[in-house]
Amino acid sequence: MKGMKTGGRKAGTPNKATGHIREIAQAHGADAVALLRKVMDDDTAPPAVRVSAANALLDRGYGKPTDRIEHADVTEQLPNIFISFTDGKSMPLEEAMRPERERCELLK
Repeated sequence: MKGMKTGGRKAGTPNKATGHIREIAQAHGADAVALLRKVMDDDTAPPAVRVSAANALLDRGYGKPTDRIEHADVTEQLPNIFISFTDGKSMPLEEAMRPERERCELLK
């Protein structure tokens, strides 16, 4: 059946092939964070290196920031375009885009 998973690991099952590598890396996590902190606080280190260390600490402490996508409102530029749907119906682009535009306004 299309879209049905037919093989591989069940959802939630850890990858045995890379599990031991993760354990080794996690064993050195505290040392890695300490080194990032030391580099960040080092006044003799180049500013770019210090900023990179600070960003790495922030990413690990708070998660990486999500990318914000800016887009132009094409409905104002192209008001006479119609969208045709597979059920044979059509509507103006401005009307079709309204729910997406409202969703984007909620995300601001």
